[in-house]
Amino acid sequence: EGKGGKGPRHAADALLRSLESRGVGGTSSSDKHPSEKEGLDNAVANLLTVAAGVTSTVTSMHDRVQSAIDTLSHQLPDLKKASKQRQAVLEAMRGVEERDEGRGGGDAAARQTTEGDLSPLDRASTLSRLLQPDCIESQSSVRVLRKMRERLSESISKM
Repeated sequence: EGKGGKGPRHAADALLRSLESRGVGGTSSSDKHPSEKEGLDNAVANLLTVAAGVTSTVTSMHDRVQSAIDTLSHQLPDLKKASKQRQAVLEAMRGVEERDEGRGGGDAAARQTTEGDLSPLDRASTLSRLLQPDCIESQSSVRVLRKMRERLSESISKM
């Protein structure tokens, strides 16, 4: 195997021991419905188990790898959906940042209410984007919308 072969295998074994000691990964066939974060953490643990264990020389490890692969076959559609939703939210937020950075003077100054704040038009545009079907179910979108609601409530209470 040579000098370079032991390093990655040793790292993979260490990762597998760490995953096993934390009790992460495994099947998702229980009646309990995990939160989005728990589901993603579980899927990542299964991905790492497969990646690290597929070349293992420990026979019993391959039972874990096969179990992780079986679970991943059910988790992958949800992972893909979560990734697409997160991408849509990030694109909506990137659009806000780009509009904010693009302001310099002229009519851009008229669209900006106070230094660092987004104009009502920009807020409406972002809100509209976050409420689109590809974003609305994402936990990222929910967090951003919650933060927007909190800021709006603070602004109203200051009036």
